[in-house]
Amino acid sequence: MKSFIPQLILRIAFIGFLFFIGCNLFGQITTIPYGSIWKYYDNLEEPASINNIDWIESNYNDNAWSQGQAHIGYGDADENTIINENTLVAYFRKTFTVNDLSEFYSSNISLIYDDGAIVYLNGTEVSRVNMPGGIVDYNTFASGGSGDNATHTFQLDNALLVEGENTIAVEVHQVSVNSSDISFDLKLESLIIQNPAFYLTRGPYLQK
Repeated sequence: MKSFIPQLILRIAFIGFLFFIGCNLFGQITTIPYGSIWKYYDNLEEPASINNIDWIESNYNDNAWSQGQAHIGYGDADENTIINENTLVAYFRKTFTVNDLSEFYSSNISLIYDDGAIVYLNGTEVSRVNMPGGIVDYNTFASGGSGDNATHTFQLDNALLVEGENTIAVEVHQVSVNSSDISFDLKLESLIIQNPAFYLTRGPYLQK
């Protein structure tokens, strides 16, 4: 029993040390909160390319798009911004700034959608939910219906982030021409390395 007690104390102390390190190492920030302002396109067609630049790209000119606060959509009576009720696919864009890419440890997106959606970061698809595979367009329907304000959460690949301006683009699809509602909102949260002095990379001297 006597030999067990010092070991227990050491383990408790070690756990406390790890907790201290974790609290001092990481901080969580909400880069894009729910209810943010988004550019949106609801003109009953897919946005046209401009100078061979597609709407999902960071350098696409969306100055002609409308703008509104999320939730954005129609048919649920909980929208902050109501769009064209004949829309089969709604398109959304928002930019955010990364000042120091080395501080980003991980990032997660929580998407509110109805009925299906595809999410892009800086022109690259990062997730799709309730959508068929392959190339989609304005006439592609979601692969199934969803509940009102369904949520899809996933982790971003930090390799797709760039220092400076980044762009998230989202397309939200109806399940049929008779579907009665579209819903959209999105939150981006990140774990930031707030104390690099504590951050150690696993290497040959840390294996044991």
